[in-house]
Amino acid sequence: FRHSAVASGPSIPPNTIHSWYTREHTGDNISDTVGSVTLVNHGGVFVSDGVRFDGTDWLDTAAWTVGANHVSMSVWIKASDATSSQVIVVKETVNAQWEIFIFTTLFLRGGGAGPQVLAASGLTANVWKNVVGTISGTTGAIYLDGTLSLSGSVAAFTDTSSVFQVGRYGSGSNPLLGPDSRVGLVQIANAAWSSGDVSTIWTNQRSLFGV
Repeated sequence: FRHSAVASGPSIPPNTIHSWYTREHTGDNISDTVGSVTLVNHGGVFVSDGVRFDGTDWLDTAAWTVGANHVSMSVWIKASDATSSQVIVVKETVNAQWEIFIFTTLFLRGGGAGPQVLAASGLTANVWKNVVGTISGTTGAIYLDGTLSLSGSVAAFTDTSSVFQVGRYGSGSNPLLGPDSRVGLVQIANAAWSSGDVSTIWTNQRSLFGV
C-alpha cells in the first residue's frame, strides 16, 4: 500500500475526510490515508490497477458521519458493464443519505428515493473514468472526467452515523458491481466541491490511471 503523501500517490482534494487508494495494495483491507476509517474487503481481488469485483464482492466501512449537510464523492472506476443497474457507492441507509448508481446512465441521489440527478452521458465499458457527485442542501451535481454533466435538485440528506459501501446496494445482494469491474480510488469530502475543484481532481489524478 502506498500512502497518499508519497509523490506518486493520489492528490487530496479540499475538505477530504476519507481517501481509500486501492492500487499497489498488499493487505486484506484498505487504509484511510486521510481519516481513520478502514475500507473492508468482502471478496474483491487486489490487482495492479485496483480492486476487481466479480459480481458478488463489495467493500464497506464501520459507521461514520460526514459532519455536515454537504458532501462530495469521487470514484475512479473501470466498469465492465456501463449500462446495467449497479451501485457504485452508497452511504446507508439506502434512499436516505446519498449514493451514485449506474442505471443506463449515471445518477446521483440524496435523501429519499427522488428527485435525482442523471448524468447527460454514462460510463464507457472497460475504460477508467472519474465520477464525482456533490450535494449541497437540495442541489446535486454529477461530473464525469472533470466536466459537469448535469446539476439539479435532490432531496436533502440527514447526516447519521452509518456504514459506507462500494459496489453493493445497502445490505441486499443486488445490484452488485461487476463482474470484472475495478475501483481504484474513492475520496469523500464534507463540503460540495466547486467545478474548479473537480477539474483539478481530474487533472492531478488521471495519470495514475493512464488516461
